[in-house]
Amino acid sequence: MLTSKFNLFGRIFYGVSIAGVGILQLLSGEFRRFISPIPAGESYGFIIYIVGIYFLISGLLITFDKKLRITSVILAYVLILFIVFSHIPWVFIHIPDSLELGAFTNTLKLSAFAGGALLIALGSRAENMPGNFMTGLSRLAPFGKYFFCIMLFIFGIDHFIYRDFVSSLVPKWIPLPLFWTYFTGIALLGSAISIVTNIKVKLVAQLLAIMLFIWLLTIHLVLAIKYPNWNGGENITACFQCLAFTGIALTIASQAEVPQYEQKISERIPG
Repeated sequence: MLTSKFNLFGRIFYGVSIAGVGILQLLSGEFRRFISPIPAGESYGFIIYIVGIYFLISGLLITFDKKLRITSVILAYVLILFIVFSHIPWVFIHIPDSLELGAFTNTLKLSAFAGGALLIALGSRAENMPGNFMTGLSRLAPFGKYFFCIMLFIFGIDHFIYRDFVSSLVPKWIPLPLFWTYFTGIALLGSAISIVTNIKVKLVAQLLAIMLFIWLLTIHLVLAIKYPNWNGGENITACFQCLAFTGIALTIASQAEVPQYEQKISERIPG
């Protein structure tokens, strides 16, 4: 029963986040920065709305468990295409300090979203995939946790490199902000290592989900309410990002409860 609850809330949190990002994109007429760093332009403005509608529909299908596997597999590859053809060229061409980890923040967030879509597909009920091509695409699903853990690991390092900035995000009513910066950095690093190495994955993913949800309530939601229009609505976007990451952590926890998890994942993907 607990497994199904984790899976249910993980899927809903992720689906609502994708739909929310789509709505924000439709309202703003701009790509959310973690989707694409390319500024809005009249020559491709219609693409922004097409992608926004696509995210909205995909998020609703995932939330209500409709055509879950094919929807999430296609979504994962769409997000990967944005990484390859939008983020990577933009970072190396337009950001002079591209070798700094901070330059890849949005790229890593999008990678985690792609990993979440793959994990949703992995935990979905068996569906007939249309054709060998889609079946082949679904074989990437077991690697979803690595997409997510790369973000966790790099963000954990960021907590030490950019400690002053991160500590400034700790609510003023919480004492010892530098301690919590280091503590959460270690928690992110440890979570990534635990999930990748399959050590205490269920417990660690649960604790990670709790930590992320606390961040959502105490940091991102507060900033979104106080400064909803900051930087084109990025505080609101951050709420959906954190909700999605919470959902991904819950999804990992639900899949970790399956006996002999690493053997089972191959059975979920059609041959």
